[in-house]
Amino acid sequence: PTAIQMQLLLDRDAHGNVNVAAIEMEHLVSSMVERRLRDDAAFVGAGHHYAHQLHYFGYEGRSALPSLFDSAYCYALGAVGALLLNARRTGVIASV
Repeated sequence: PTAIQMQLLLDRDAHGNVNVAAIEMEHLVSSMVERRLRDDAAFVGAGHHYAHQLHYFGYEGRSALPSLFDSAYCYALGAVGALLLNARRTGVIASV
């Protein structure tokens, strides 16, 4: 996406390094998913549409390996999310 390209080209620190913290990765991932689904004939042909809810994770989202708790928690959230999608319940927040 153009906005990400501009962030990579223009935003530099005093030493000329890219300001990685300022790159909006959530927008990048969302646009890549949207493009992939738009090109998926089965997804489009079934009448599905893609809507996203973005969240900024900051340094916490990309800094350390997950603990066993993190892994189990995210696995449980993913399982609840899959069950909600299977039941066609969208626009809700999953909690464990």
